[in-house]
Amino acid sequence: MGLLRVAILAWAGVSSAGCNPIGASCISQQETGSVASLSGTIGAGQMLVHRVPYGTDGSQNDINVSWTNQGQPDAPQLQFYATRTVCENFAPANATGPCAILGMAGAFEGHIASSMIIANGRGNPDVLGTPAEYKVWIVGDRHQGAAYSVMTTWFYGPDC
Repeated sequence: MGLLRVAILAWAGVSSAGCNPIGASCISQQETGSVASLSGTIGAGQMLVHRVPYGTDGSQNDINVSWTNQGQPDAPQLQFYATRTVCENFAPANATGPCAILGMAGAFEGHIASSMIIANGRGNPDVLGTPAEYKVWIVGDRHQGAAYSVMTTWFYGPDC
């Protein structure tokens, strides 16, 4: 009887983790697709903004960022912030109300976050409105310019 109990508990644990050996695998239930990509250059001390469409096929958009010499000791320290499109005068230190930060990535206090997630619709609250889009604000390094790239994909499915 003890072996049956262990087998049932093991099966329950695997099933609840999304790795059901009887049905489809967790990863096979995930869907993803391309939304937008943008790139450019930013000068020292500049701030740029891009309006980005939200990929409504997914329950979240994954935003991956990169820039010149990212992660190197003397590399520019860029920061990327996502806000609602109604934000007109973004200031990272005072990002409230219509300019509240939905996601952020980049270089922060010596650490690098190369991605951020925006969740909207398909099981999440609709925070972006219609059309579903947001702004990505890029804050340049105070001392040097850099080239940057932003790649956005949509994702839907279980987290495995």
